[in-house]
Amino acid sequence: MLPYEAIGQDDGGEYIYVFEGGSAVKRRIFTGAEFSDGTEIVKGAAAGERVLLSPEDVSANRYVRVDE
Repeated sequence: MLPYEAIGQDDGGEYIYVFEGGSAVKRRIFTGAEFSDGTEIVKGAAAGERVLLSPEDVSANRYVRVDE
């Protein structure tokens, strides 16, 4: 499950940005059930991946810094 603010939407559907090797990688997702604190991801993301919040502030394949 991901918080709503982590999910972006464009003409191609819903997406997230995943932190991979220092870069933001755009990934298409398919959502399922919705809850008060987020939505279920049924395809496109795996447990334990680092998902960036506020996808509208991110560009694909750009270097990002993650504060732990």
